[in-house]
This record gives sequence, C-alpha cells and structure tokens, in this order.
Amino acid sequence: MRILSLDGGGIRGVLTATWLQELQRHLDRPLVSHFDLVCGTSTGSILAAGLASGLSPDDLALLYQNKSGDIFPWGWKWLGDRLARVMTQGVSAPLYSQVGLEKTLKDALGDKTLGEVSVRILLPAYSISSGKPVIFDSLNPEHKDIPLWECVRASSAAPVFFPAHVIRVAGQDHILMDGGLVFNNPSLLGAILAEKDGASESEIEIFSFGTGEAPPIDSLDLTLHGGILEWGLGLRLIPVLMDASLDAVNLLAEQHYVYHRVQASLPAHLYAIDNARPENIKALQQLATESFGHIQFLADVLRD
Repeated sequence: MRILSLDGGGIRGVLTATWLQELQRHLDRPLVSHFDLVCGTSTGSILAAGLASGLSPDDLALLYQNKSGDIFPWGWKWLGDRLARVMTQGVSAPLYSQVGLEKTLKDALGDKTLGEVSVRILLPAYSISSGKPVIFDSLNPEHKDIPLWECVRASSAAPVFFPAHVIRVAGQDHILMDGGLVFNNPSLLGAILAEKDGASESEIEIFSFGTGEAPPIDSLDLTLHGGILEWGLGLRLIPVLMDASLDAVNLLAEQHYVYHRVQASLPAHLYAIDNARPENIKALQQLATESFGHIQFLADVLRD
C-alpha cells in the first residue's frame, strides 16, 4: 500500500508543490493514481485535497504562486485589514482574516464534498472544544457530505494566524484548529489506518514530503530566559512546536515501514510560514530544485 503524506507549514508548502510538480514530470500518468491513500495536514491538506479533486501539481504550484498573497497579504493591504479587525475584534485578533483563505479554497475545490474525491484522503484537524483530534476521512460515512473546502479550512486554521473553523461532525459542533497541532507530519496516521485495514508493516510504503526544517536555535539566553516577548508572542514558538514531533515521526516510520522522506534545511529568513512576498516564494522554489535528484529517484520507485 502506497501512502502520500504531506506536512503542514504554511507558505512553505511551495516546497512541496514544487517537488510534486517535478515528480509528476517523470511519471506517465497522474501522480495521485500511484497512491492508495493521501494524507495532508494544514498546507498539506490543500495539496492533498487538490490532488484528490483532480487538480494537477502544475495547478497547485500556480495556486501557491498566484494566490498566496490573498491568504497572507502583506504591506498596506494587510495593515488596512488588520486595523479594521482590531476595531471590531480587539488587539488579540488573529493576524490574518479567513476571507482570503476561504475564497481561495472555494475557488480551487468548488462544491465537492469530502466523499467525492478520487482517492482516499485523510485531513487531520484538532478540536479545541473536545480536546481531541478530528481526522476527516473521505471513506467515513459521517464525513462524506462535508464540503471539501471546509475540511481543508479546519486543517489549516493555524492558531494566532487564522481564526478557528466550526464544523458539525456526527451531530456535534467542533471548534477546529490546525491539524499540525497533533499531526504536522501525518505519515504515521496513514500507516495506522493502513494497518487497521489489513496491510502489514512490510506492505506499507510511505512517500513523505516536508516543508523545510527549522534552523537550530542556539541562543542560550533565549532558551533559558525568553518569555512571550522574546518568543515573538507565539510567532516563533508555534512553528517550533509544530515541528517538534517531526524527528520522532521520521524515526518511527523508518523503523517500521518503507519510508521515503523529502525534506530541506531552511535558512532562518525562509522559515516564516506566512511570508507570501513574491521574492520569498521564488526563493523557496529555487531551494526545492536542490532536491530534484531525490525526486527523480522517487519517480523511478513509483514506476516499478
């Protein structure tokens, strides 16, 4: 059983989109048709849902290139929106409005429901109202009629950056936040489901795509004495927390399954999850090309 797993990471999903675009270039049929299951968290849920609803990697790469500024506006556009929301929501309002994200998702995914996708997908979110993860599963009868864009919206509701999203699941309203709080790399989530469905460990092959590793924090002063201001009111802390479990997931996946991991080390100036300026997107795309040799190897594996 082959699983495609796509990490969270905000705008850094440009890396994943570029890798998938290159992978498709080496294949003779749609990329998604090579997999039995696709798992995606946060920005990875955008990619997973897009692939499963018929969008090509080229389509998705263009979406990141052309629409990221609507999701994460900058400059005067962001300032005007931010001031308007502070007036109505207070100074603690999320950094970004959900309007641009929701419009982008609706335009890209249309009116498809979760149950109408072409391949089984898992999209994790975290319910702060129940204190438990909610795993949107396209084969779950209780999930199949939920609009696809809403599942993605919930999975990508990064705290501090976006408001939560409410979805009614099995008769209960859930206040949902970013799936990266629990499954930023959803590889093991897919593997557990595959085993539950009868696959043995040796039959599970995972193709896992990251969104860049955090630069190391070597400031003793920050780590020993830093508080909320030094950690950037959460802007530095939250991405670090979301990335903290990645090494553990990689270790477990490598020990138990056939596990292919594509990842990149990021310089500090490229690590932000919300920098949608064209020059940042271009830099991420360029960085992704450094792994194209590995991508060609994965294409050879998929063609076997």
